[in-house]
Amino acid sequence: MYKHPFANAVSTRHWYQRPVTWAFGFLLALIALITLLAIFSLQHIEKEFFQETLVKVEKLRLLDEMVHHSRQRSVLLRDLVIARDPFDQDEINQKHGALATRYLSARTALAEQPLNIDEEKVLNRIIELNSSAYETQQKIIELATGGDQEEALQLIEDKLAPNREQIYPDLLYMREMLVDSTTDSTQAALQLIEQYRAALIWLMLAAMITGLGIVWLASRMDARHTRRLLWQACHDPLTGAGNRYEAETQLVSLVEDAREHNARHALIYLDIDQFNFINNTSGQAAGDEFLRYLAMSLNDTIEKGNTIHRVGSDQFIVLLKNKPLEEVKFYAQQLLQKISRNRFVWSDKSYDITASIGIVPVTALSNTPESLLSDAYLACDIAKERGGDRAQVSIESSRETRERREGMDWKSRLRHAMKEDRLVLFSQGIKSLKNGKAHSEILIRYQEDDGEFIPAARFIPAAERYNLITEIDLYVVRKTLDYMAAFNSDHSYSINLSGMSLGNRELLDLIVSKIDSGSIDPERICFEITETAAIRNHTTAVQFMNVLHGLGCHFFLDDFGSGLSSFGYLKTLPLDFIKIDAHFIQHIEEDEANRSIIEAIHTIAHGFGMKTVAEGVENENQLEILRTIGIDFVQGYLIERPARLLAA
Repeated sequence: MYKHPFANAVSTRHWYQRPVTWAFGFLLALIALITLLAIFSLQHIEKEFFQETLVKVEKLRLLDEMVHHSRQRSVLLRDLVIARDPFDQDEINQKHGALATRYLSARTALAEQPLNIDEEKVLNRIIELNSSAYETQQKIIELATGGDQEEALQLIEDKLAPNREQIYPDLLYMREMLVDSTTDSTQAALQLIEQYRAALIWLMLAAMITGLGIVWLASRMDARHTRRLLWQACHDPLTGAGNRYEAETQLVSLVEDAREHNARHALIYLDIDQFNFINNTSGQAAGDEFLRYLAMSLNDTIEKGNTIHRVGSDQFIVLLKNKPLEEVKFYAQQLLQKISRNRFVWSDKSYDITASIGIVPVTALSNTPESLLSDAYLACDIAKERGGDRAQVSIESSRETRERREGMDWKSRLRHAMKEDRLVLFSQGIKSLKNGKAHSEILIRYQEDDGEFIPAARFIPAAERYNLITEIDLYVVRKTLDYMAAFNSDHSYSINLSGMSLGNRELLDLIVSKIDSGSIDPERICFEITETAAIRNHTTAVQFMNVLHGLGCHFFLDDFGSGLSSFGYLKTLPLDFIKIDAHFIQHIEEDEANRSIIEAIHTIAHGFGMKTVAEGVENENQLEILRTIGIDFVQGYLIERPARLLAA
């Protein structure tokens, strides 16, 4: 067979000597190199994305674990208080301690995760709140095991429940940050993948096909993973309802729609009245099942386009679109009836359930979503305090609503005030009628931006309601003792303490450390406690007072007579002075009965070895009558008006 010479020449060369082989090899190498680079780059992007996502998912898991253990501890703490058998109490206490260990383990693990500045701040706030709740929990355990269940329950309601309400927004905020960050990183990763896809198209068809295949597979994986994360971030895992983040997002849309189209929407805040009873009597599994059942029931009642969200342990939000207020009120009543008619059955137990509802219209005149949620919560709180199983419409002009809103406003203002030194110390003199020796009572005022001073009576009730009073007492005690150390004289000062501060370990340690330092003579340090606080916190008050009294400090019993308590308490408390309530002094000139009461208090006080102080002395006639009776000390505008205590 005839062959072309060129063909023969080619055929006589080795395969590796052929130019086509080199060209094809070069092409294959180029394709392989491009493919490998593309694969490496995509894998690197994917690895970083998933590593970052896994870290954030882990942080979300740890946050949820903290919430879970915290909720279980709260349930166990109530079980401990309710339990009567010491063995049951010991078992519950051990379980509570184990959960505390798990909670701390989750919190420690979260702290070891890579956190940004905002996340660190939130976690530090949570740690601070946990620290403030620890002593309260220990006190509750002590009271419960000691048989004082009523006071233990009161501590749970007054201190621990508000503490949890403070912690939850921080947890939610941290969760929101993680979700937002996950979404941003996902978008950035997908954008970069698209860039590599375009590059592969321009380089080579083969590489493009290979790259498109890899990108397609990666995109599918990323999309599924992202959808799963986004769903988890926007929904409650227990009930499948939307979570608080999703509720706030939807509410923003409703507010914008109301303003743009003059539409009328509504926000319903629903809180179960007896949910803790289910958990306490049948366990958390029963409580979880009830929440799932309730979410399904709520979902069955809403029309298409409306949404339900779980925003707390047993709190739900229902967002209703294009509903006038009258229809919303009718719907709320139907909802209450449905909840109360359907008994919840678990095992061999059956429960009658009721709920409290707060209603807030969403109109073109509505304020921010945050204020709407606050108004809804306040309205629901009012409904609950009025007995539950009712709906309360938020009314801006309502006195009760205004008072509650003002209280919440003071909560925020007081926290800032202590950081910015806006709680200013004043003093008012207390004069001896025997030897003229002077003494002063420390008072506090809140200073406004314009320099105006607001008296303590305006904000102390809010501080007590929102568990800030102990922080304020610590602030005042620290400031006063620093002042006394700087001006080392023989002048003595008395500091008012709330009942909630009696027995506070941090406060006691602060005072003891100042005395031990030798910078202040303990004889100059006095504390004033009210009659009501001494009686309500009798055991802790006695222990607290005995420690400080033993070191040389003195104690006043303030406003004696206002509570009409038994004189028997006087012999159980280490008191040095009794302050007679100003109400008796105001009418001493014309009311013989008041004068007799003052004489009786003075006689009994002296019988116990205590001196008497008359408050609210405003004129010379009152002063002379008190001098005649033999009162030891007097205080009031006649003696001295309150004056600002200048810092060292």
